[in-house]
Amino acid sequence: MRSNLFKEFDSISEKHWKQQIQFDLAGKDFNSEVNWTSNEGVNVKPFFTDKYKSANTFFIPENWNISQEIYLTEESKSNKEIKKLITHEVYDITIHIHKKNINLDILFDDIDLTYINIYFKLEDLDELILSKLNEYAKENKSLFHLDQDLLGDYLSSGNWKKNYKQEVNRFKDILNKITHFKSAIQLKSTNFQEAGANIIQQISYSMCQANEYINLFGSTIIKQLNFEIAIGSNYFFEIAKIQAFRILWKTISNSYGIPINNVHVIAIPTTRNKTIYDYNNNIIRSTSECMAAILGGANSIKNFNYDSIYKNRNEFSKRIAINQLLILKHESHIDKVKNPISGSYYISYLVDEFSKKSFKLFKELDCKSGFLDHLKNGTIQRKIKENASREQENYQSKLEILVGSNCYANMDEKMKQQLETNPFPSRKSKKTLIEPLIKKRLAAESEKTRLDNE
Repeated sequence: MRSNLFKEFDSISEKHWKQQIQFDLAGKDFNSEVNWTSNEGVNVKPFFTDKYKSANTFFIPENWNISQEIYLTEESKSNKEIKKLITHEVYDITIHIHKKNINLDILFDDIDLTYINIYFKLEDLDELILSKLNEYAKENKSLFHLDQDLLGDYLSSGNWKKNYKQEVNRFKDILNKITHFKSAIQLKSTNFQEAGANIIQQISYSMCQANEYINLFGSTIIKQLNFEIAIGSNYFFEIAKIQAFRILWKTISNSYGIPINNVHVIAIPTTRNKTIYDYNNNIIRSTSECMAAILGGANSIKNFNYDSIYKNRNEFSKRIAINQLLILKHESHIDKVKNPISGSYYISYLVDEFSKKSFKLFKELDCKSGFLDHLKNGTIQRKIKENASREQENYQSKLEILVGSNCYANMDEKMKQQLETNPFPSRKSKKTLIEPLIKKRLAAESEKTRLDNE
């Protein structure tokens, strides 16, 4: 019966669709009016048929978790904070640790760690702390992870904390001390996106970085690696990006004999399109980005405060960030569909294009030299700068619109007196081994001008 469901209707070919569009355009050029090409070099058409159905199988996790961060102060205080987050269904928690003596019994008192993922972000990778955490994980069957990106830190700062050999050898020792951790590396693909990389660059450079980890620590590190991905505002592109990440990583890991289809992906809304003027728009932007992350198949979503660019951490904004995800989970019910993007020819086309183009760039990079060599000679930084410049030009010419910033702005709005933090963080001029990747918001320069004129 299903095969005959539409037998009364004549099939419409791609040619017929195009003819109808050309007729409706009333003499205007089809290619220039309705076709467009993205910064990634992807040609987007006004419609897609089953001809563009992907041969790739999309992986969508059965569940996705809400993620948040806390900063360890007093263990008892942080314990209450963790418990409060759990009551709001936050099951992925990153703990920033800036001290060496930690009472884990107080910190995790009356908390079931068999279903809560705890990510530890340590200022100093102290081996005694890590050994202590590892033993605790063993005894309590805890889902502990190390939130560490050795190469990502090097890329964002331009320097090793000590030196290359020392840090690599030290991390090898650390891997031997956290045998009961579920993962050890959280690769910050966010570094590329926030500096202005396009999607193809984000995927291929991340894969090149991941491959460097394999070269450094062996193929077993594949099972210890997660990806942290920044999600931008191009809704369908970002959905497809996550799937392309998974496909490419599966291809690369398979070449080492360790195929990973369900790599853990942590998605975070980008800061690149966030603004201090009309800052409430950031809520809408991040909601759209979180929804794209869910539909794209992220395992966990880490939303941030909508006013974090100019305001100190506060409970109200934190609550809004969590509630955005709770609404998507419980009111939108988008987690109730097994594979919501299956059957979309547009998304299938984008996934295939991103996968093919990213793999091509990855092979070019990998064949020439390794990730670190590309950073030393500045190839990656230069290419990202070029794309960032194009995006900035598009923003200035209003081809790239940020509502309330370069378009539909409320010029009566005053922000100078509301700034609690510096929305334009500057970097101290210092000698670096490589040119670091600098995060920059599209609206930053125009906001500076508006603030000066208030």
